[in-house]
Amino acid sequence: MRLYLWFAFSAVWAVTTWAQNILPDPSFELTQAKDKDGRVFPQWDGWIYSSPARFEVGRVTHSGTGSCEMVVGRGGLARIYTKRFSMAPGRYRMQAYLRGMDIVPGAYGVTVDFSVTRSNAWFDLKSISGTFGWTPLTYVFDW
Repeated sequence: MRLYLWFAFSAVWAVTTWAQNILPDPSFELTQAKDKDGRVFPQWDGWIYSSPARFEVGRVTHSGTGSCEMVVGRGGLARIYTKRFSMAPGRYRMQAYLRGMDIVPGAYGVTVDFSVTRSNAWFDLKSISGTFGWTPLTYVFDW
């Protein structure tokens, strides 16, 4: 069994206009040959915690020319995350577009989780499952 999840991220600075994207390469358009950890996007970090799992350059895009494809089999676990960057105090909106095929719960009943907080708190999105087209995920937070 395979689990496919495509990501297209955009984080928008939201002090007044919500118009400035603060992430480098938010659409996963810059690529590289796989490094020793299997990462294919030089502006992003990620980790394969357990196999079978891998990162791929997605051929199905939301906007632009890229997306991050995570292929994870039964028992696998992988995460993609931004490299460290500075953020001024203020209100921010994180928006990601998710697309999935054959998504089923993994360890602890979780299919997808995310974090954007200093406390390293993770939000489980247990309701994401099955096969679905590009779907926005929006989270507003204060930094």
